[in-house]
Amino acid sequence: MPVSKNASMPSYPFPAELAAMDPFKGPQGRSMSALNETALKGIESWHKEVSRFVAHRIKKNMELQTALGRCGSANDAFETCVSHWQDMVNEYWEESAKLGEISAKAGMEEAAAIAKTDFNGGGKS
Repeated sequence: MPVSKNASMPSYPFPAELAAMDPFKGPQGRSMSALNETALKGIESWHKEVSRFVAHRIKKNMELQTALGRCGSANDAFETCVSHWQDMVNEYWEESAKLGEISAKAGMEEAAAIAKTDFNGGGKS
């Protein structure tokens, strides 16, 4: 096996045409750019929703702290916590459904982008 200039890294035979091929130029590159853009839109939608939900949960947790400070007994504090936890579980359940919908929509958009792509010609007519 040939050895590269760096003795610790072996040098493998590499076909010239493969070495000359740049996957980000030409029709294939345009196809990949369209797919990447579609994927990024899905990621952005997911990120916005997660950020919104986290901000909401932080607000709710701060409200819990305030409510606990107003409790006059351990029983009141317990009831306040139980109510908060029930709401929290329901909100997480609803949020997981929203994120599932966003993911499904992004997957459908990506599938549509792939269906429109001809990696040999840069796009179907």
